[in-house]
Order: sequence, then structure tokens, then C-alpha cells
Amino acid sequence: MTQGAVHSALQECRADTDHEQEATRLLHEHADHAQSIPKERLWDRGICCVYAINFLTIFAIFHLYAPRSWLLEMAICRKFYESHNPSMITPQGTWPGFIIPEHACTKKSIQQDLSHIRAIGTFLEPLPGAYRTKRLESSLN
Repeated sequence: MTQGAVHSALQECRADTDHEQEATRLLHEHADHAQSIPKERLWDRGICCVYAINFLTIFAIFHLYAPRSWLLEMAICRKFYESHNPSMITPQGTWPGFIIPEHACTKKSIQQDLSHIRAIGTFLEPLPGAYRTKRLESSLN
């Protein structure tokens, strides 16, 4: 081997060593920084974030039930009184366009219809998700 080739090989070796030393130094600095944060705090923050997201999602979902029940009850009540006693329905200029006294919608037949529709809705709501999950599962296999 010529002296120039030996010299260039030594320079490459030194360059590789310098890169390794710098990488090691950077990794150790980063490792020290990561170790300075207690793992328990990070774990607790992660768990708190998951619980907060779960709470907000469930909170939002349950707040949809009351307006949905009211809308269903008003639709059933209006349909009932249109066929039985139209004088109970008072036209109104603003939404929903009519007023029916609350006490008039507490009749047993109206509440039974409402409970049947809510039961059917409770049964049918998860079906699209189950279907989508089945399709996703079959596409992964």
C-alpha cells in the first residue's frame, strides 16, 4: 500500500470515529434529558389525557339523547293529536311550527310509541359500526 493510501484510510477512520463520538455524545445528552423527566409523571399525564378524552366523548354523546328524545316525543305527539284532537295543536311562527302542551304528551300511548322507537334505535345504532368492523377485519386478513 502506498503512503497516500494509508494516510487517506487513517483519515476515514478518524472521521468515522469522530462521527461515532459525536453521535454518542448527542445520544447521551438526550438520554440524560429524557431521564431527568420522571417516568411516573409522563405516565400519569398520559392516563389523565386518556380519561379526559373519554369523559368528553361520553359527555357529548349523552347530551345528544335529551334533544333526540324531545324531538321524537314532539313528532309522535303531533301525529297522535293530528288524528285524535287537532285543537290541541297551536300553530306557531317559529320552529318547530306548533305548540302542544307538555302534559298532553304524557299519555300512555304516546310514551309507549316513544319507548318502542328508542328501543329500536338502541338496537340498530351499533349495527353500522359492527358492519364496518367486520369489513375492516376481513380486509386485514
